[in-house]
Amino acid sequence: MSDELDNSDEADALATNGGAQASPRPRMNKLVKVIPTDRVSFDKQMSVLRAYAAASGPEKKAVSNDEVSAVISGLAASSISLCNPYLSDCGFLIAEGRKQRPVDAVFDYLHAYEWNPDTAATKLRGIMAETWAAKELLPKLGFRQLSKDEAIQFLADASKAQKGHRRNLETVLDYLGTTGVVNVDGNTVSKVSGAPLGNDPPPPPPAADDKHKGGQRTPKSDDVEHFTIPIPGKEAAVITVPKNLDADDWDMLSTMIGTYIARMRKDSTKGSAS
Repeated sequence: MSDELDNSDEADALATNGGAQASPRPRMNKLVKVIPTDRVSFDKQMSVLRAYAAASGPEKKAVSNDEVSAVISGLAASSISLCNPYLSDCGFLIAEGRKQRPVDAVFDYLHAYEWNPDTAATKLRGIMAETWAAKELLPKLGFRQLSKDEAIQFLADASKAQKGHRRNLETVLDYLGTTGVVNVDGNTVSKVSGAPLGNDPPPPPPAADDKHKGGQRTPKSDDVEHFTIPIPGKEAAVITVPKNLDADDWDMLSTMIGTYIARMRKDSTKGSAS
């Protein structure tokens, strides 16, 4: 299929993402979640994401589809627009009128790609872990691994997708696997070992006699350390991290913590307003 084609489920979203309108065709069904296009390959979609950061530049400005198309060769602005709905829904792009502004993690991804293309997408892990697809699969993967068909069926149930959307849902798994949210190995989808993600239960807090003031480190075992962060007038915040983190792990952890704090703060604000 040509990258230039639109599909019925994306047409409505494009109107709010600065995309070009395509000729209408019968709608397969009404999706309740945003899914990626099947008209642009997954590799090209990741290239589009990097191109957004490159076109945005040091100013980190919002850019149009045409500006992104000028950076990435062989992909027209109309094809860029097909990628926008899912990239925006994931939280990688923020719409500003008919333009999009990449979030900081996208710039980190572009920089990391210059050094190691194979692992660079893990810079997007913290954001991807907050998507509807991650929240659908992570609790299930906490109990057992899934076959690829099972994972796609769960995603289809959550999004109300039909058989004709299978390629789109396979691309969702590509996003989850490439960013390191889940392991996709052949026909098997499994949980990633390491730092908790999504709906994983948080690590238990240290015992009362282990707490210290002033942000000091409190070793709890041979493998992890606890950082106790005092908050005046409130109970201290406790963060548990493995001792063997490398520089990339710390960068990823910083991104994830910032994402979670922003989300919890937003939820807290909503709760107070209600």
